[in-house]
Amino acid sequence: MAPSNKLAWDCACGSGQAAIGLAKLFSSVYATDISAEQIKAAKAHPKIHYQVGHC
Repeated sequence: MAPSNKLAWDCACGSGQAAIGLAKLFSSVYATDISAEQIKAAKAHPKIHYQVGHC
């Protein structure tokens, strides 16, 4: 259980499948992956901020 439902971080998010699920539970989700191609393939969502980066 998370201490709050304000923010979640999806490390190594790939194309964002888990981030979409987290967006149902959290106000905001930061999703990062080292692969720019994976981030490009991620489905846009108003609660999710995708970014290329190391975990």
